[in-house]
Amino acid sequence: MTSAVTPAALQAEGIAIAEELKLLLADAEDSAWGARFEALRTRLQQSARDAERTMEPRLKVYRERLGQLASAVEVWQASPARTWEAFRREVQPAVEALNASLKELPSRPSNARRMVFHVLMGLGCTALVYAIPWRWLLIACPFTMALFAWGSEISRARSPQINKTLMRYFGPIAHAHEWKRVNSATWYVTALLILASFYPLTSCALAVLTLGLGDPAAALVGRRWGKTRLRSGRSLEGTLAFVAVATLACFALLVGHAHLGAKTALVVALVAGVSGAIAEVFSTRVDDNFSIPLSVGTATALALWLLK
Repeated sequence: MTSAVTPAALQAEGIAIAEELKLLLADAEDSAWGARFEALRTRLQQSARDAERTMEPRLKVYRERLGQLASAVEVWQASPARTWEAFRREVQPAVEALNASLKELPSRPSNARRMVFHVLMGLGCTALVYAIPWRWLLIACPFTMALFAWGSEISRARSPQINKTLMRYFGPIAHAHEWKRVNSATWYVTALLILASFYPLTSCALAVLTLGLGDPAAALVGRRWGKTRLRSGRSLEGTLAFVAVATLACFALLVGHAHLGAKTALVVALVAGVSGAIAEVFSTRVDDNFSIPLSVGTATALALWLLK
């Protein structure tokens, strides 16, 4: 039985194929291009078959363009007079069309399982901050996870097979770019380790709660109702949803567990929501699973110190 291919995996493979074909087309003097082409043709055929089994509506145009590219490659290979220039002439337009369809796909595709995982991780880590009685154990937990995560990153960077095996399990909650770059979960546990090591417990809890609830709220609202575009595909509507949900959740936490007065709790909660939303909007080069918790942790630690 063939395992299901996730849209993120399919998109990542399409990006890799397009990049390889671009290099192949530009390398006219490469004497080994025939062997490279055969390996790429096999990948392209498999990816086209996988695309046909993936019925997600947002991939419709991509599926068509991938099929057209596969057909163009097959037509050229079957030609009795195969030349390098003929390959370029037949395949170049299909490669450009595939690249155009990839650019039209959202860089952060909708993923319900990822959102649920995000929320559960946020709530679970918030509970652990208060449940674990010793600071050393609070540090040891993310340290162990970070050690495993970075070990996995190094292993999959060196071995495509290890990468494929790991992403077979994590693919359903991964974005396309995470197949080739450091996974967001790795950045998240790294942020948890820094928080646990250097930040007040209340700020740790606020940081993971803000990310766990605010980020999915922004994604959900932004994709469905977002019209006013900000940076990096974010929308004003999604950002406002982030602030609202994170502020309410942090206010409830501060009143219920930190035992702050309502006014102080509201101010600190608002600081958490706003700082987290700003970090999300401006996180272009840094993964927001790393920048949001640290931004919220720093901002709320400062707010709690000033309001003492």
